Amino acid sequence: MPTLDEARKEAWRIVGSATAAAGAMGWLPGSSVLLTGADLVTVKLVADAFGVQDYWLEQAVGSAGKGFIGKKFAYELLTLIPGPGWAIKSAAATAMTAASGSALIEYMESRSPYV
Repeated sequence: MPTLDEARKEAWRIVGSATAAAGAMGWLPGSSVLLTGADLVTVKLVADAFGVQDYWLEQAVGSAGKGFIGKKFAYELLTLIPGPGWAIKSAAATAMTAASGSALIEYMESRSPYV
């Protein structure tokens, strides 16, 4: 069984990879759909890293600041502005993934059986 410190390091590696992917894909039209799928995978991987098996997906995702349809709509509108809009969209995807990943780690760490 890993220690809490090892779980935390693994979780940050997972979130770092997800954040990099969000930045690389964020400018693509419709990327919010792909990134939402990636977010769900990230939740599962971070839960596994902390040994958390019993969680409500809605709570985990909600605690990470997701589910704001207005934000997603505004985010997709940036696709209509070639160049600057795409850059802003990628930066926003990166920032949203990093922030939600940090909150997700905190959420899962508080439920971890590891010491």
